[in-house]
Amino acid sequence: MADVKAQELSYDEWNELLEPYGWAEITTRSAAASRGVSLGVVAYELRVMLRAGPDSSTRDEWVLRSDLLDQARRAVKAVQAKGYLLLDAPGIEFGGQYRYSADRGAEPEWHAEARLEFTVGAR
Repeated sequence: MADVKAQELSYDEWNELLEPYGWAEITTRSAAASRGVSLGVVAYELRVMLRAGPDSSTRDEWVLRSDLLDQARRAVKAVQAKGYLLLDAPGIEFGGQYRYSADRGAEPEWHAEARLEFTVGAR
């Protein structure tokens, strides 16, 4: 596999890249400026609130968690495809809740959530 030089992405381009996976929060870290010269961005800290698929209310809790884990993998691979290296291991935190219907005979529905966090830097 050939190395890909990291593309400089604007904030909007980062959001466009990560939007298929969920809502993203992007924080940049830069090296301390020396003699008034900025060294630019050193790392991007990415937090993505993953969203479940459109038919999520009709499936099992564990199937949904598995789907969110797969989504997290795809999000990390999308960032790596732009030429960025992982600076730490991606972390995923699962959440969610059961929602009950007013209909007494209805089964509760699981609404899945997950938050993915990882840091990347340019090659």
